[in-house]
Amino acid sequence: MGACCSKKAEPRNPPVQTRHRAPPPASNQHLPTPTDTQKQTDPLPTKKASATLSIPLLDPKQKNAALKLLSEIETEPSRADAYVELANLLPPGKCVTLLNGNTLSTIDLYKEAIHRNTKLGVAYYRLGVQEVAGTLCTLLDGRKISERDLYAQALTHDPSIADAYLRLGVRLQHGETITISDRCFTEKDLYLACISLEPKISEAYFNLASLLGDEMASVTLIDGRVLSSRELLVEAINADPHSWEAYCNVACDIVGAECVTLRDGRTMTQRELLQEAIEVMDKEKVWGLVEFSTVFGNLATLIPKWETIFVRGEAMTAKDLWLASLRCDGTSAFSFFHLGKLLGRGETAKLPDGRTITKCEAFAMAIHHDHTMLMAYHALADELSPGQCINLMNGKSFTTEELREMNADTIRVGDSF
Repeated sequence: MGACCSKKAEPRNPPVQTRHRAPPPASNQHLPTPTDTQKQTDPLPTKKASATLSIPLLDPKQKNAALKLLSEIETEPSRADAYVELANLLPPGKCVTLLNGNTLSTIDLYKEAIHRNTKLGVAYYRLGVQEVAGTLCTLLDGRKISERDLYAQALTHDPSIADAYLRLGVRLQHGETITISDRCFTEKDLYLACISLEPKISEAYFNLASLLGDEMASVTLIDGRVLSSRELLVEAINADPHSWEAYCNVACDIVGAECVTLRDGRTMTQRELLQEAIEVMDKEKVWGLVEFSTVFGNLATLIPKWETIFVRGEAMTAKDLWLASLRCDGTSAFSFFHLGKLLGRGETAKLPDGRTITKCEAFAMAIHHDHTMLMAYHALADELSPGQCINLMNGKSFTTEELREMNADTIRVGDSF
C-alpha cells in the first residue's frame, strides 16, 4: 500500500465548535437601520443616512442582531465585544458602513475590537482565522503580528478557545515550542489541550496521531485515556465522520483481514475504510488535490485484477482505480507503474487527458516521473526482447540488458536523468 496522508489536517473554516460561527452568505439588499423611523422627521439630511450592511443578512434574526450591534457601536464606540459579534455575523470579505462614513470589513472590525480592548482573546483568535498564513497583520496601533502570534495572544487572554490551540499547533514547526502565559507548549501539548476542551475537533486527533507515527506508540490524554495512533485516528472519525484523511490513515494502519469498530457500531475492513474515504471526498466535493491520488491507489492495490467493486455508485476495476488516481495526480510514478502491471501485452489504457498508452509506455512514464524507481526499469526489461533497444522520454537509450542491470548504485536520488 502506498503512503498515507501525512500532512497536518488544517482546521476547517469556519472553525469547529467555537464560540462564534460565521453565517452563510447573504444577499445584496441594504438593511434598514434601527432608527430609520425616528430619523424620517429629522430636518438634517446627514441624519437620514445610517449604518448599513453592504451585503445584508437574509435571516431575520441575524438582521435584527446586526442592526442592534450597529446601533450599540454608534452609541457606545468603546464596546469591543460588539465589533467582534458584528464581524461574526458578516460573510467573509463583506463590509459595514457606519454612520460616520467609515466602511469596515470583518478584519477591520476585529482590529477595531483589539484596539478598544487589547485583552479580548476572541478578537485575536478571529483575526487569526481571517489572516493569510505566512503574512503579517498590522494592528491599528501599528504593531505587526503573525497569524501564529495572534493565536498565542488569544490564548494568553482566553485559554478556553479550543480551536486556537489546534490552529497554533498546525503553525508550529517540528520540534518547535511556544510560551503562553509562562507555560511552554509543544505541538503535542497544543493538540492535547484542544481535545481536553473540545473532544469533537477531529483534526486534533488526526494531527496528534501523525505526530506519533509508529502504530505502537501511544499518548495519554488529559482525561487519563491512553490511545495509540490507530485509536486516535478512529477517534478522529468518531468526532467527524467526514474526515477522509482519517479513514485513509486507519486503512494504512491495519493489516490483512483486520478491521476497526467505530463508535456508531460500524465494523470496517481496510477496503471499506478506503471506499468510505472516497465516498466522503465525493460528498464534500474535494476532488483534484494530489493527496487523493493515494486513496485511489491504495484501494486499487487491494482489488484483484478481474474483480469489480462499486465506488460512488460506479462499477470500477483495479485498472479504473489507477486511472482515477492519475486523474488526481498525473505525475504519480506509483500509479503509472501499477497501471502497467495490470495491462496485458497489446492492451492499452486511456488516460484522463485522452492519451492512450501501452504497457511499456506506462512503465516508461513511471521512470519519467521517478527515475529512481528500479522496479519500473526491471518491469520494462521484462516486456522487451533480448538485445532490444528503447528510447525513454528523456532521450536516453537502453537495451533490455541495461534496463535489467539497473540498481541503486547506477541510479541515485538527486542524479539528473
